[in-house]
Amino acid sequence: MKLKLVTFIVIGLFSLIANAEIKSAFINPALVMEKSPQAKKAADTLRNEFKGREQKLRGMVDDIKALEKSYQTDSAIMSEDQRKKNEEEIIQKKRKFQFDQQSLKEDLQTRRQEII
Repeated sequence: MKLKLVTFIVIGLFSLIANAEIKSAFINPALVMEKSPQAKKAADTLRNEFKGREQKLRGMVDDIKALEKSYQTDSAIMSEDQRKKNEEEIIQKKRKFQFDQQSLKEDLQTRRQEII
């Protein structure tokens, strides 16, 4: 008798579960964070905080391009020592730019993680 009652209850529960509507939602946390007012404010804060360093990098790029252009136009009339000196200067400025660019990228990433 007890076995029949337990079986009846279990079958009844399964039928209720099978007939129940299942509703689910998927949330994209990256999208929520990107669209939130707090995220927009944080992005503005980061932009303002690193604006000066980004401008400095743009200036370095302009300087390197100017040096390379000058080297290309004047290398034919330069002495060997002048060419080597200019080549070294361009290489050093490129290295400094790459270092500063990587440093900015790492600092920005660290700061972004702090804010999140």
